[in-house]
Amino acid sequence: MRLTVFFGGISAQALLDQGGLLYLKVPDLLLNPTVSSGVVADSNGNQIGTITAAGDRIELQADNNYLREQIRSEGADYKIQNGQLSFSATPDPAKIRENTTQTLKLGPLEITLHFDADSDAKSGSLVLNKSTPEYIEDKGNAYLKYSLTVTTGEAPMPEVTVTDHFTANAGAVESYVGVSTDSKNLPSTENGMTPYEPYEERGSSSAGSIILSQASTSTDPGTMLWNIGNMEANTSRTLYYYVKLKPDYVGAVSSGEGTITNTATPKSRTYEHNSAASGFTPKSAATISKKSGTATENADNTVTIPYTITVTADSKNTWNLKNVKISDDFGVADTSVKDKIWDAITPTDSLKNLGFGNFKMTSGSETKAINAGTRGETEAPFYYIHCNLRFYVISRHQACPVCSRSSFE
Repeated sequence: MRLTVFFGGISAQALLDQGGLLYLKVPDLLLNPTVSSGVVADSNGNQIGTITAAGDRIELQADNNYLREQIRSEGADYKIQNGQLSFSATPDPAKIRENTTQTLKLGPLEITLHFDADSDAKSGSLVLNKSTPEYIEDKGNAYLKYSLTVTTGEAPMPEVTVTDHFTANAGAVESYVGVSTDSKNLPSTENGMTPYEPYEERGSSSAGSIILSQASTSTDPGTMLWNIGNMEANTSRTLYYYVKLKPDYVGAVSSGEGTITNTATPKSRTYEHNSAASGFTPKSAATISKKSGTATENADNTVTIPYTITVTADSKNTWNLKNVKISDDFGVADTSVKDKIWDAITPTDSLKNLGFGNFKMTSGSETKAINAGTRGETEAPFYYIHCNLRFYVISRHQACPVCSRSSFE
């Protein structure tokens, strides 16, 4: 709060007799008075005194030579008129909390002031910290453990609540563990995966409570509301809680594609303060290698080429990979290989008996003939023939489209 006080009718001689000191008693309602400038100047910019904040007083020290000059030129009865001094101070928050209507007394003046009853809730410090989630597996289920810590500043904060919800990949979360649409008081000690608020941080405050303020759906676990209540100045409260992940998310999500983002927002009464968010990004990676073995000629004048595919899961993965699928495609990276495969299994004038019936793929003991198709098709023969198959056999009198050997007789 900034105040400017105007004064006049002050005898220059009386002020000089007092050593040139003029002061204003700061009202009891105001704390920590300060002045923006310590210099007092006349209309020409000449310094004629100083002004300082000293405890509960604003002191104006006039230059005695200036006072003598004014008395000499204007006479012994000269009075100082149109003076002013400005200062800033903070209204006492404790008095305002007791009564939002206060009377400010300045000399003979009494000014009634009406303060906002929600000033602490609006402007007080309410800082929220949210932990990075910890991944936990228990009895075949997967969970994330979080903590929320709310801290107040110099002002007590009334009716504090925190809402917590998922803003990315919410569908991967099955539920807030132990939280429902029925309000529950929080225990002060850890018990399995039940949400709790440690007693040593709660102190003498009553227990907080939790509830789903927004019910869960098949694609969203809902919104959790942590109801703390009133918080004293310079105190903290911490909540520990768990969420359960859906089985089809665990082990099946690639790194960078399935980050779960969770955001919490504190309020005092209805006034939001800065939110805090954290993300869980699973480490889910693998490497793959492929090598061909030695081609062998079979008794029926065909040639078999063995391949070995090795898939290695990263040792730093969050979880064991599941539903891993490997696609083995001769033609995706090199369209010329597609053409070679087609040309190798298409009859020509010189090789009229060549065709799809002579081109086969084998997987273990199973042998599959290739169905006829047209060159523009996306399924047969290019993709149909090489999904997850370990070997292929190419008939005689034709070039191998992979190793480019021209004849196997």
